[in-house]
Amino acid sequence: MSLRTLAIEAVDERRPAAPHPPAFHQGEFHAQVVGGGAPPPASPRAPSTRAKPAPGSTALESLTRFFPTEVMSLYIPGVAMMQSQFKASLHAVQEFYGAAVVLTPVIVWLLFDDVMKTSGVPARDGLPLRQMTLGAVSFAAWGACMPGVFPDVQGFLSWLALAVATLLPAVNKKFGPR
Repeated sequence: MSLRTLAIEAVDERRPAAPHPPAFHQGEFHAQVVGGGAPPPASPRAPSTRAKPAPGSTALESLTRFFPTEVMSLYIPGVAMMQSQFKASLHAVQEFYGAAVVLTPVIVWLLFDDVMKTSGVPARDGLPLRQMTLGAVSFAAWGACMPGVFPDVQGFLSWLALAVATLLPAVNKKFGPR
């Protein structure tokens, strides 16, 4: 997910919610608006036109939605270049992975702060810790599964990434804005 999308979600979270109209039961609403009588019969629900996600795509999407695609677009060519062009050792590739994991929350913070300043929404005090933490955790799980980074434990890391992909949306919902 691009940083702009992440920031737009955060801007929407911080905007004050529009006041909701008073809740009416269907019969009360009909009685007040139409002038009494029984409410009209409920219409049958139309079938959902929402497209079903392709099998297997939701786990990847739930991992990659928490860190900017800008980080991904730098990491993939970096690993590929280190492995093919420079014939870097496995240790050097793993150091590059570690540096990317450490820099991901910093990049999220810098770009996020810039987008928030230009949006006109009042910034809250402090760092966007939730976005930074979720970004680092999701990138760490996703980046470790890249071929050639941790070849000895690739299968275990794939299962770990699946677990992280399953838990991150729930964690985001739990600790998100109320």
